[in-house]
Amino acid sequence: MQEDNLSQRLKASSHYCDRQNQALFITHRSYSASQKFKKSVKDYLMSVLPVSALRRGKILAYKLVNSLVPFLGAIHKKYYSNNSLCIDITTACNLRCFNCQSSVRQAPANDNMSVEQVERFVQEAIGLKYYWDRISLFGGEPTLHPQFFKILGALKRYKDFNPDCIIDVVTNGAGERVSSVLSKLPGWLAVENTGKVEGQNSHPFGSYNIAPIDCLPYRFLTDFAKGCSRVSSCYGLELSIYGYYPCSPCMGVDRVFGFDIGIKKLSLVSEKALRGQMKILCQYCGWFREPTEIIWEEKMSHTWKRAYAEYKKQRPNLSLY
Repeated sequence: MQEDNLSQRLKASSHYCDRQNQALFITHRSYSASQKFKKSVKDYLMSVLPVSALRRGKILAYKLVNSLVPFLGAIHKKYYSNNSLCIDITTACNLRCFNCQSSVRQAPANDNMSVEQVERFVQEAIGLKYYWDRISLFGGEPTLHPQFFKILGALKRYKDFNPDCIIDVVTNGAGERVSSVLSKLPGWLAVENTGKVEGQNSHPFGSYNIAPIDCLPYRFLTDFAKGCSRVSSCYGLELSIYGYYPCSPCMGVDRVFGFDIGIKKLSLVSEKALRGQMKILCQYCGWFREPTEIIWEEKMSHTWKRAYAEYKKQRPNLSLY
């Protein structure tokens, strides 16, 4: 019976992923102008180059158009709210994936949100009458949180307040311990299983550790406060042990670099506050570089290498939510 319930929730989460992919397509429409410009300029340059110089010129032309994209894209990028919330409840994980946006491999830690912090969020959300469409539990691997089921109990109060809200756990699904927890989940909780393999480090991730400020086209004039499409196309606003952020990758930057700019109250979350965070944090997030390169091996620019080296010497002391 438990397996049937789990199977149903997995199917439901798969359907929800389809909805999210549709949302991703919609938010990407705002970038179509810069993408079309890039293609049209590239096609034009390809057409006017002499045949004998085509092979030499196409690389230069491609680099030229790509160098313009960060500035053109900044005109069209806009912060979107998809009325979703991601709660990073732990940095603990049973995997060590290359290019992890939570830096589980690069800067391991065992930070856990307390049950009291989750209860505080629920109280804030109900008090402010926030009707989220979706709340996702993240990590690390969220099922490894030592008080995972108590956190679910705290979130059930919000589910009772807002029955239409989809609350799900985003899990790697790897290993017996994770599978054991998944088999015990309550029926009101959905599951999104990314289906990774325990003991395998190479999974398709975006090049998170290639900081835009280390890339010449992005180093000058780019308005990082505009953010990128992932702010809305992933899982929405981020809540962690350190407060609220525009997205989960932004929180990952602050955890390592130690800017300590998490927003400590839901009532203080605003367009201005989020853009202020993005102006600082998006400079270091490789996902800002669009289209994001999907890679299987570890890649890291010099700013991230320096930050991880400093982290290993002394972890930043960030204030808590």
